[in-house]
Amino acid sequence: GSPALCDLKPVLEALEPYLDGESEFTVELHPLDVNAETLAMLKDGGVNRISMGVQSLDDAILADMGRGYSFYEAEKAFVLVKEYFDNAGIDLIVGYPGETAALTPRHARLAKWGLKHCSVYSLMVEEKTRLWKSVQCGGTTVPDDDTVMNRLRIVAAFLSDIGLDRYEIS
Repeated sequence: GSPALCDLKPVLEALEPYLDGESEFTVELHPLDVNAETLAMLKDGGVNRISMGVQSLDDAILADMGRGYSFYEAEKAFVLVKEYFDNAGIDLIVGYPGETAALTPRHARLAKWGLKHCSVYSLMVEEKTRLWKSVQCGGTTVPDDDTVMNRLRIVAAFLSDIGLDRYEIS
């Protein structure tokens, strides 16, 4: 979810007795929620891993998803995350309508972000969302399973080329 939408300080304080400094403590952030104050609070609260929900490198897809930011804004947010957390990565979604299988110059930029992890999820069209309604009325077609699997292979190969090996499957 978007934990930065709530007051995290009491949560972090409540968890403090259970943190041993050895465990991984991850918080996911929406790029628009990234700011120095939040990052400092998370770091001070024992968080040692950030996963930022970028979702797509394509501005048109980000707009269609209603994410509220561009690739370049996500990139700027991630640069700030890296100032506070070395162990930082992103989430991407594969299979959104309009997505192509081709790697783009933005993938080359992504290779320079210093990612420690990248979770890649297959699109799940959730009931009663704007996308679901568009699919139901025939206004939007989602890629078939073979197309999505091909895209997952391409992204997995790219991530492997930049030093991120697969350790789980969504």
